[in-house]
Amino acid sequence: MIGKSKAIYERGTLRPSEIDLLQRALVVVCARRKTKLESEDGRKLALDLIALFEGGMRDEQDLINTFGYRPRSEEK
Repeated sequence: MIGKSKAIYERGTLRPSEIDLLQRALVVVCARRKTKLESEDGRKLALDLIALFEGGMRDEQDLINTFGYRPRSEEK
């Protein structure tokens, strides 16, 4: 499963249901940006999603909408 970083999972920071939510959001964000999940940009997006989630943004659609539609390479 993508997003199930062993270090994060072992710390107990994220529950399996939360990892599933983040994975679904990541799949949508990467698809909209035409970014491969396994790429460096995909990894950075995953870390950004986790940071937002841990910062209190818990709604899946809000997480997805935060990233809009622009490819990551176009962001400044």
